[in-house]
Amino acid sequence: MTRREFLKTDKMKKLRGNITACAALGYAVAIVSVIINVVMSHEYAVIFDALFIVAMSLLVHLLQSRVAAILITIYAVIDVAVLYIMTGRTGGLIVLVIGIYAVICTFKFHKAWKEKKAIEEAKAKAEAMQETKD
Repeated sequence: MTRREFLKTDKMKKLRGNITACAALGYAVAIVSVIINVVMSHEYAVIFDALFIVAMSLLVHLLQSRVAAILITIYAVIDVAVLYIMTGRTGGLIVLVIGIYAVICTFKFHKAWKEKKAIEEAKAKAEAMQETKD
């Protein structure tokens, strides 16, 4: 069984939904950010932020990437800190929540996948031992 097939099993339905939700929220935040900052304020530098969020969200969504989830979280922490230092206001907390939740979900998925592989390997070893006894 491949990782993708394992993700599609009924056991992983809730986790799959949570990972998809994290990615979808990342896409939505990036789109809203571009609309507000580029269209209304003509701040074009925000496009790079949005592209980064979309790229990391895609990696979380399609590959269940723990690294991408961690990078989103680190980016969000830096973004929140810089915004607070520069303006005295908090902002970017949605991306921080998305990142933290993505980290939790992707790590849970990889733990479950590792356990599934260990069970499959144990079964294969037991079958191999049984065949050598016969």
